[in-house]
Parts: sequence; structure tokens; C-alpha cells
Amino acid sequence: MKSEFLFATVACILFFSHPDTWAQRESQQDTKFYNITEIGYGTGIGKLTFDRINAKVGYQGRFFRLRTQLGYRVSERLGMGLGFGLDGYQEPGANTAPAFIDVRYRLSAKPNAFFLSSNVGYSLHIGQEFERGTLLHLSLGKRVNLGRLRLAPSIGIQTQQIKRAGYFVIDNSTGLVSFETQDLWYKTISFNLGFLF
Repeated sequence: MKSEFLFATVACILFFSHPDTWAQRESQQDTKFYNITEIGYGTGIGKLTFDRINAKVGYQGRFFRLRTQLGYRVSERLGMGLGFGLDGYQEPGANTAPAFIDVRYRLSAKPNAFFLSSNVGYSLHIGQEFERGTLLHLSLGKRVNLGRLRLAPSIGIQTQQIKRAGYFVIDNSTGLVSFETQDLWYKTISFNLGFLF
């Protein structure tokens, strides 16, 4: 099951990232359709709130990400698209497979322009090892054209809900251990590198 899912994900990324898949490029002009394949790293900020024990614990976890999205250029500066990805959180551990809507706005029409990007989506429960939950992401980046290579490095803030996350509670007075579940919100700063096709 894992190998089939990994194969399907890699096949989709390769298909969507091929420049001739959606439109023939004319000289070096942008096409209406585009693909962004992104790798990223995030580090935890803020606190995790545990309602059952009325405690807040500093969140110092991290995540690694691989995402791809297909977008449509609505105007010279505005693009909208649909994306899918895999995020692996550590400390505490959780895997998510977010499907999301991306809206990105270039702050100028110049080729190497700054841009704002926003993702809103939901992480899908595609297997036993994947968690569900709402995804919100806002980032600022810069498009960099290096000949045929087009990059989009960015930095952003992300909030990922983990539905019904499980954790153990130890009662110090009795020594009893109980297992609790509740929704948790992981807040992170993300550093991303996008490849535009």
C-alpha cells in the first residue's frame, strides 16, 4: 500500500511538472497554466494546548514537505490553483496529505517579482498513518528566473490542525496513565523552495 501510494505521488509530480504537459511554451513567455513543485522545511512556534490537563506546552517540532500544484494565471499578476502534498511532522509525529487551494499574487509584473501566496485546504485521511485536519498557510516569496530555471523561494507561517490527536496523561498522585484525544493545532514557520514549470 505504501509503495503504491509513493509511486502514484511521484508519477503525478513528474506528469504535472513536465513543461509540455499543459501548454507549449512560446519563446520564454509565461503560459496560462503553470506547475509549482515545492520542497520545504518548517520549525514549530507557539504552544500546543492540552485541554484535558489544562496545560500549554511550547511547540518545537519540525516538518518536511513535498507539494505540487497546478495553477491558472487569471491575470498578469494573479494566479489560482489546486495542490496536493505530503507533510511529515516530527516531535510530536504526524503525517498529513493536504489538498488545498492556492492563490498567489505577484507584487509587480517584472519577471523577478515578489509574491504573496495563500493556501487553504484540508489534510486527507488517505491511510492509517495520515492525519486529518484544516490547513492554513500564508507566505511571502520572490520569483527568480535563472535562464530556463525558474525558482520561487519563500518564507511563511502555517497552521495545521491534527484531528483527534492522541496523547498519554500520567496522574502524578496515583501514577495512573490514561490515553486522551483532542484536536491540536501545529503552528510553524516554513522555508520553501518552489520550482516553476
